[in-house]
Amino acid sequence: DVERAANTSLVILPGMGGETLLMQLDLAGFAIASGSACSSGKSEPSHVLMAMGLSANMARSSIRVSFGPGNTLDDAQALVDALVAVRKRLRSMAGIAA
Repeated sequence: DVERAANTSLVILPGMGGETLLMQLDLAGFAIASGSACSSGKSEPSHVLMAMGLSANMARSSIRVSFGPGNTLDDAQALVDALVAVRKRLRSMAGIAA
């Protein structure tokens, strides 16, 4: 219910490190970012996300996804599929049931 950029979404996977997700998705061929655009490249949680009411842990567990005019629904589905696979793999490595 707030104004937002229509092509950009913040995805939060509690308990998953945004930087780890970023690296895993990069290896899968996706270019995403972690945190907010205002905090790119910083190791501390995004002050913007925290000002929006997210906890430090939630801010650290976030990735930012943007789509452009050249992206398709198949691209979006491929990203979702990769994100699900990465989450499952990381949880398995940590000994956490999927």
